[in-house]
Amino acid sequence: MHQALYIAEIVHEISRHTGTISLPRLASTCRALQVPALDALWRDLPSVTPFIHCLPTHLWNSSPQEEGEPMDPFQAEAFAPAEPANLEAWTTFRKYTSRVHSITQSQNVTPLVIEQLGLLILSYPFPSESVFQNLQRLAWHVDYTPYALDFLRVAFVPSLESLDIRLTSNLMLLLSTLRKCPNLTSFRAQMNDWKMADHRIAPVLTRMISQLHHLSTFSVGELGDQEMVRVMRLQSLKTLWLYVGEYPYRRTELPIDLRPSMSQSGRHYDLLRLSGQSEQPGHMLQFCSMLREKRDAEALEVITLRHYIYIAVPTPLIALSLLRLFGDLTQLNIENACIISISDHDLCNLVQTWP
Repeated sequence: MHQALYIAEIVHEISRHTGTISLPRLASTCRALQVPALDALWRDLPSVTPFIHCLPTHLWNSSPQEEGEPMDPFQAEAFAPAEPANLEAWTTFRKYTSRVHSITQSQNVTPLVIEQLGLLILSYPFPSESVFQNLQRLAWHVDYTPYALDFLRVAFVPSLESLDIRLTSNLMLLLSTLRKCPNLTSFRAQMNDWKMADHRIAPVLTRMISQLHHLSTFSVGELGDQEMVRVMRLQSLKTLWLYVGEYPYRRTELPIDLRPSMSQSGRHYDLLRLSGQSEQPGHMLQFCSMLREKRDAEALEVITLRHYIYIAVPTPLIALSLLRLFGDLTQLNIENACIISISDHDLCNLVQTWP
């Protein structure tokens, strides 16, 4: 029930308009709405801050940190728990966390909030799998903080289906826990700088996702040739977003060296994204040629060409003409990757074979 309804004056004013006889029905309605209202309120959280407020404030030396509040460096220890939470407090905590289906944490959060959350998780007296037993989607866009590991470990649960996470070398330890998420279908791995990405992450990452047999969507930065082959062997993969770095940072010779790994039979990609700078117009022709090699084995439906740093590449029309061989193509999205001079007649000829 809303806190306002505990104020006698407000209840009296309501009864004055509705009649005293309606108060029992109002009370019954409030009780009936309590559970569905809490379910709706906690189902999709835009921040982790509400978890900190699940425990009574008297358990902290000071009030829990709010998002956006400046942190006093001389009070850095003030938020530490003043006393352990009792079983009743933890039962209340579980009552809320079990309702959570998705968490989206942006970078707009103070490190102190993450540290408070980490301390809560470390004090949790029940099995860690029971903290977020119904969590299905997690988006974590926070730069590394030590206590983030404690939260993310308990957020990787069997029910998790979608993971969007900003990876750093310090979070590599988490990759081994992905095996606890067998139902993961969508995985987006972000790094702050794709061009200078830590090459130690890619091999570990691709080895772990090879164990995710339901993964259908994968978004990743630049990979080496061996990692490319490992990703392409995922039988469940349907959607791939791939960043291809610019020379001299490129770790693979895409498209030539990637052609063998992308020609496996029985595969179907809904979306293939090409990002990165290509200083030679022929690279786009090579890329389209590589896709043509796949046509007998795969029914490609959607192709998106997007340039990462908004510098388009002059592209001959013949490069796109090669894509006419894809009879199942339903979308060809050319955002800012190509500079093409094309007449209305040529455009009609290009698309006439597509559904």
